[in-house]
Amino acid sequence: MKKFLKSSVVSLSIICLFLATNCKKKADILPGVGLGCATNAEKLSTALNAYLTNPTKANCEKYKDELRAFFKGCPSFYTGVTKKELEDALAEPCD
Repeated sequence: MKKFLKSSVVSLSIICLFLATNCKKKADILPGVGLGCATNAEKLSTALNAYLTNPTKANCEKYKDELRAFFKGCPSFYTGVTKKELEDALAEPCD
Protein backbone atom coordinates (compact mmCIF):
# COMPACT_ATOMS: atom_id res chain seq x y z
CA MET A 1 0.00 0.00 0.00
CA LYS A 2 2.89 2.39 0.76
CA LYS A 3 4.36 2.05 -2.76
CA PHE A 4 0.95 2.77 -4.19
CA LEU A 5 0.56 5.80 -1.92
CA LYS A 6 3.83 7.31 -3.11
CA SER A 7 2.76 7.02 -6.74
CA SER A 8 -0.71 8.26 -5.77
CA VAL A 9 0.71 11.44 -4.29
CA VAL A 10 2.48 12.28 -7.53
CA SER A 11 -0.46 11.29 -9.73
CA LEU A 12 -3.02 13.09 -7.61
CA SER A 13 -0.89 16.22 -7.46
CA ILE A 14 -0.65 16.26 -11.24
CA ILE A 15 -4.40 15.65 -11.61
CA CYS A 16 -5.32 18.43 -9.17
CA LEU A 17 -2.88 20.85 -10.76
CA PHE A 18 -4.18 20.01 -14.23
CA LEU A 19 -7.82 20.41 -13.20
CA ALA A 20 -7.15 23.63 -11.30
CA THR A 21 -5.18 25.32 -14.07
CA ASN A 22 -7.51 24.31 -16.89
CA CYS A 23 -10.73 25.54 -15.31
CA LYS A 24 -12.29 27.91 -17.82
CA LYS A 25 -16.00 27.32 -17.26
CA LYS A 26 -17.88 26.06 -14.28
CA ALA A 27 -20.04 23.91 -16.51
CA ASP A 28 -17.21 21.80 -17.84
CA ILE A 29 -13.62 21.74 -16.58
CA LEU A 30 -12.34 19.37 -19.25
CA PRO A 31 -14.16 17.92 -22.25
CA GLY A 32 -16.18 15.00 -20.95
CA VAL A 33 -15.12 15.62 -17.33
CA GLY A 34 -17.63 17.52 -15.26
CA LEU A 35 -17.35 19.25 -11.91
CA GLY A 36 -17.93 15.93 -10.15
CA CYS A 37 -14.45 14.74 -11.11
CA ALA A 38 -12.86 17.96 -9.86
CA THR A 39 -14.81 17.80 -6.60
CA ASN A 40 -13.90 14.14 -6.13
CA ALA A 41 -10.25 14.94 -6.89
CA GLU A 42 -10.24 17.62 -4.18
CA LYS A 43 -11.82 15.23 -1.66
CA LEU A 44 -9.33 12.53 -2.62
CA SER A 45 -6.43 14.95 -2.21
CA THR A 46 -7.66 15.98 1.25
CA ALA A 47 -8.09 12.35 2.34
CA LEU A 48 -4.66 11.40 1.01
CA ASN A 49 -2.99 14.30 2.82
CA ALA A 50 -4.77 13.36 6.05
CA TYR A 51 -3.58 9.76 5.71
CA LEU A 52 0.00 10.78 4.93
CA THR A 53 0.03 13.18 7.88
CA ASN A 54 -1.56 10.71 10.29
CA PRO A 55 -1.41 7.12 8.90
CA THR A 56 -4.15 5.56 10.99
CA LYS A 57 -6.49 2.79 9.89
CA ALA A 58 -9.42 5.25 9.89
CA ASN A 59 -7.57 7.67 7.62
CA CYS A 60 -6.56 4.81 5.33
CA GLU A 61 -10.19 3.69 5.05
CA LYS A 62 -11.31 7.28 4.38
CA TYR A 63 -8.66 7.61 1.65
CA LYS A 64 -9.76 4.33 0.06
CA ASP A 65 -13.41 5.43 0.20
CA GLU A 66 -12.55 8.69 -1.56
CA LEU A 67 -10.44 6.81 -4.11
CA ARG A 68 -13.41 4.54 -4.84
CA ALA A 69 -15.67 7.59 -5.24
CA PHE A 70 -13.20 9.22 -7.63
CA PHE A 71 -12.75 5.94 -9.51
CA LYS A 72 -16.54 5.51 -9.90
CA GLY A 73 -17.25 9.19 -10.57
CA CYS A 74 -14.63 9.46 -13.31
CA PRO A 75 -14.62 6.01 -14.94
CA SER A 76 -12.89 7.13 -18.14
CA PHE A 77 -10.06 8.84 -16.26
CA TYR A 78 -8.16 5.60 -15.59
CA THR A 79 -7.62 2.85 -18.10
CA GLY A 80 -5.64 -0.37 -18.53
CA VAL A 81 -2.76 -0.97 -16.14
CA THR A 82 -3.54 2.04 -13.96
CA LYS A 83 -7.10 0.83 -13.47
CA LYS A 84 -5.83 -2.62 -12.48
CA GLU A 85 -3.34 -1.08 -10.01
CA LEU A 86 -6.15 0.94 -8.42
CA GLU A 87 -8.35 -2.11 -8.07
CA ASP A 88 -5.47 -4.07 -6.51
CA ALA A 89 -4.68 -1.25 -4.08
CA LEU A 90 -8.33 -0.95 -3.04
CA ALA A 91 -8.41 -4.70 -2.38
CA GLU A 92 -5.48 -4.46 0.07
CA PRO A 93 -6.41 -4.13 3.74
CA CYS A 94 -5.40 -1.03 5.68
CA ASP A 95 -2.59 -1.82 8.11
